[in-house]
Amino acid sequence: MPNKNNIVFHFIVLITCFWISWVFLGFFNYSYSLWYELLDISPFIQEMAPLNKYRPGLHLLSKDEHVQLFAEINTAIQGQPEILSKIEYAYKRENKPDVYIPLLRGPEVQHLEDVANLVRKLNIVGMLSLIIMAVCSVTLKSVKKYKDHMKSTLAIWVILASVSIVTAITEPVELFYWLHTQVFPEGHQWFFYYQESLMTTLMKAPDLFGAIAVELLLVTAVLHISAAYFYNQAALRLSTKISSNEISAE
Repeated sequence: MPNKNNIVFHFIVLITCFWISWVFLGFFNYSYSLWYELLDISPFIQEMAPLNKYRPGLHLLSKDEHVQLFAEINTAIQGQPEILSKIEYAYKRENKPDVYIPLLRGPEVQHLEDVANLVRKLNIVGMLSLIIMAVCSVTLKSVKKYKDHMKSTLAIWVILASVSIVTAITEPVELFYWLHTQVFPEGHQWFFYYQESLMTTLMKAPDLFGAIAVELLLVTAVLHISAAYFYNQAALRLSTKISSNEISAE
């Protein structure tokens, strides 16, 4: 069995890797352009956007314009929530000038401000985890004391996989809703029907969220396993060096 302290250390590494994955994928808009095709978001927008009770014309935009709107939302939740109410799109009318309409209604702006606040907290936790991991790595305390880094990492992922499988088999939707009630302020709307929210339609929620979650997990897993391999190699080199020094001393 992996050492308990080593598992704690690699849980911190996991948090750091998740945060790095979140930031890295954010630079690429969480592959929205790719998921736009794979999840058939365009046909979905063509079907649902005309039914919206508050905002017309989203379905008249091109893919590039849809991608740009998502990119602006991404920029807002990553640290510029003040631009949420300023995100607009062109309502294209036949034989008439375009009219620029705010993409988001008040409740949507409020919800995305809550998301931005959550991301800010994630950034704080991620940076603290990175600092702790860096200090442990530089001082080599974890590397010196514990050599089963790969075993610890695999143990963590087995636990995560088991929990995920059980959740997927039992009540994933209920858990999804429950987490929202715990994370977001009471009284703030977080569930939106397609007919009232272009944001939800643009993202084909919750399909896009699931795709991004898989993407995040894959990148996190690659980074985490790579880190474990690095620590294992470092521990092996240290052990070899210590053994060589002991033999020389004799």
